This record gives sequence, structure tokens and C-alpha cells, in this order.
Amino acid sequence: MEHSTKTSFNSRMAWLLQAAIVLTFMVMLAGSVVRATGSGMGCPDWPKCFGLLIPPTDVEQVTWHANSDYSQGQMIVRDEALWKANMDFTTAESWDKSQWTVYTRHDYAIFNPVHTWIEYINRLFGALLGLPMLIATGLAFTVMRSRPRLLGGMMLAMFFLGFEAWLGKLLVDGHLIPQQITLHMVGAFALLAVLVNVLRSVKPMGQHSDQSKLRVKVKRWAIAVIVLLAVQVVLGTQVREQIDVLLKTFGVHDSRLAWMGQLDITVLVHRSFSWMLLIASWYLHRAYKAWQPSSPLTLMLLIGFVLIAVLGAMMYYLSIPAVIQPAHLLLTAVTWMIGVDVLVRSWQSTN
Repeated sequence: MEHSTKTSFNSRMAWLLQAAIVLTFMVMLAGSVVRATGSGMGCPDWPKCFGLLIPPTDVEQVTWHANSDYSQGQMIVRDEALWKANMDFTTAESWDKSQWTVYTRHDYAIFNPVHTWIEYINRLFGALLGLPMLIATGLAFTVMRSRPRLLGGMMLAMFFLGFEAWLGKLLVDGHLIPQQITLHMVGAFALLAVLVNVLRSVKPMGQHSDQSKLRVKVKRWAIAVIVLLAVQVVLGTQVREQIDVLLKTFGVHDSRLAWMGQLDITVLVHRSFSWMLLIASWYLHRAYKAWQPSSPLTLMLLIGFVLIAVLGAMMYYLSIPAVIQPAHLLLTAVTWMIGVDVLVRSWQSTN
């Protein structure tokens, strides 16, 4: 591949990957809003919503009416159950049970238009994320012989995207099974790490100081920070699972003042673990500044961890205000991206 052609190819790939990373953040943010508002079952089926491509906005759209048209797969709420149309038909004057089948994948049969559209927007961001990733994968196929690792990276990213979509379906079918929610979050962070890695393979990082001892030190501290952050994410997700149970039990509008007392020791471990992250990120910052004095990356990482700790403390002492939860997750995702980027930079410079 000629230099000018390679530069043009790398620029297109970098743009697509950056778009995918931004959309991954949007999906994670939207997913956090879904959880904070208890909207996870806003669409009771998948990939459609009440059997429709465009979800309903009014309860009348999910209510049976005489002399009305229904399409195959369309859902209504009747007698505290979901019913699915067996075919396209027009209803008569009275209810005909033979035209409908009870939806049995779960027993959640509540229509809340706000929850429905929050969940639908979350799914839209997920669908949009697939577009730049599909195009980038297609481009990677065109250079598969000369750059097989690029194609391998994109195929791995597509695997995680497919895993996330499949797990999202299982979550809806299983009425938000807690352990699967943790896997869903881990998959999103894995996808983000792969996208950052692939981006660094096509986007030049500039010149790096050739000091092998400092690079190795940066790499070791970056690995430590990433491992600690991965553990912290899992701990945080487990705390979130407990909050989801309380949310289901008491409702989104219930006072959360007494909730913290019902959480187990995981929340204390999660809270204390943030100090280990702050210490490790401080040492990473010192090592990175010695290696790359002009780069602000690790300073941004350190500030990010401080803000995450502050938001976490606010959630703990202010009884888990829902508005803080999405910001807490988004900042965690950003620090994860920066940490992975620092590791990739140090790793590429030593290979």
C-alpha cells in the first residue's frame, strides 16, 4: 500500500473508530439512565418494542379495541398479561382469544411510556454503534493480507458487539437477571478496550522518548491501574445489582434514605477500593510524566479518578441520587479508555 493511500485509509479508519468509541460512551450513558430510572423493561420484547418498530406513546396503543387493525407480533396489555397478535387481522366487536397468544418469556406486563422511550433510545444508540463498526470491519477486510491484525481486532470488536446485543435480549427475556447485567457491563468495557487498541494501530501517536526503563515502568503501572479498575467496575456493578433489587421492590419514586443500610459489605469494599486506584494512578502519573513530560493523559486519568471518588461518596452519603449514577458510570468509562490508551502507547513503544 502506497504511503498516501495508507494515510488516507488510516484517516478513514480512525474517524470510524472514534465515532464508534463516542457511540459506545453514549450507549453506556443511556444504559445507566435506563437502570437509574428503572426503565429496563420499558420494551418487554427484543429487538422490537411491543412488537413495533416505533414504540407506543400512549396506553391506548397497547389496549385492545374493537374494529381495530393489529399486525402480527404486535403486543397489548390485557388482564395483567402481555398478549401477542398471531397474525395480521381486524378485531370484531368482541374479544377473540384465538387471535392472540400470551407472551410467556416473562410476566412483566406494565406500560410506562417514559420507561418505554428511555429504553428505546438506549437501543437506538446500540443500533447506531453498529454502523461505524460494520463499515470499519468492511474496510479492514480490504487490507486483510497486508494488515491481518487490524482485521483481527475489528472481528474481536464485532464479537463483543454481538455478545452485547445477544445478552441484551437475554436480559429482557429474563426480566433483568442480575448476573447477566454484570456480564453486560463487562462486555461493554471489553468492547471499549478493543476499539481503543485498534484505533491506536491506525492513528499515529507522535514521537515518544526512547527510555526503555521508564516505558517499562509506565507499562507496569498502567497494567496495575487497569486491573484495579476492572475489579472496581465489577464491584460497582454488583452494588448496582443490589440497588436494582431495591428499585424493583420499592419503586423508582421511593425514598432511598434507608437503602444504604440494606446493601452488603460489597459497597464498603467498593468504596475503600477507590483509594487503591488513586494511589496506583498517582504512581502511573509520575512515571508517565517522566517518560512523556508534555502529555496530559495521566493527569486527566488522575483527575477522573478523583471525580469518580467524589461522585461515589455523594451517592453513598446522599442515599444514591439517581441523577449522579449516569455521570459516575460515564466518568468510569472515560478513565478506562484513558488507562487502556496509556497501556497501548507504552506497549507499542516497547515492541
